[in-house]
Amino acid sequence: MKKYLLNLSLVLVLPLGVALLDGCYPQDSISTSETDIVMTAYDDSVVFTSLKTYFMSDTVYPVRDDTSDHSLIENNNLIIQTIAENMAAYGYERVFDGAEETPDIKIASAAIQTTNVSVGWWYPYYGGWGWGWGWYKSSRETDYYYGGYPGYYYGGYWGMPYYSTYTTGTILIEMANPLDYRVIDGDTVVPIYWAGAINGVLTGSDASRITKGINQAFEQSPQIRTN
Repeated sequence: MKKYLLNLSLVLVLPLGVALLDGCYPQDSISTSETDIVMTAYDDSVVFTSLKTYFMSDTVYPVRDDTSDHSLIENNNLIIQTIAENMAAYGYERVFDGAEETPDIKIASAAIQTTNVSVGWWYPYYGGWGWGWGWYKSSRETDYYYGGYPGYYYGGYWGMPYYSTYTTGTILIEMANPLDYRVIDGDTVVPIYWAGAINGVLTGSDASRITKGINQAFEQSPQIRTN
């Protein structure tokens, strides 16, 4: 039986047990960087040691209130580089467009910067290997257009849940095999093998916070190692 196991980490920087950091909130004892939250989940039915290669776009998908803004997010290259470094450390080989070999998995990443988000679900379909994914609006709809980036819903399958508000930025990282799909209630969905969400790192972030959050997502997920 599949189990979807969740890991949660509140990233705290406490050298020698004492937080000696600048940039704290007024009248508070912790800084914004100390409250970054990293959540990961993985499907324990997946044999990760059988996976060797992956494809990842060079673009972090931007999810914004302004859906007409398709510009790259700040620190796009840093996010992609940090993910790639962690994947390499876990034994995965990255393949690119035009490669003869079909990769075992695909890594998709997104950055959410939005407020006043309605509640609802989106489900994806996959249109073939290459840059990006194809998306359509599910029959389970609301009046809010979310931008079409994948997430996951109950049972570990693709479908992005979105909530009332986001007051800080969130980086999403998801691992799946688009060829390993299911048809559920007429929808074609792809099981998520592993997912990570790093909340709080886009608002006023520096490079160290971003790399720390992404590194933490992999550090707390040793189960996805292939080496």
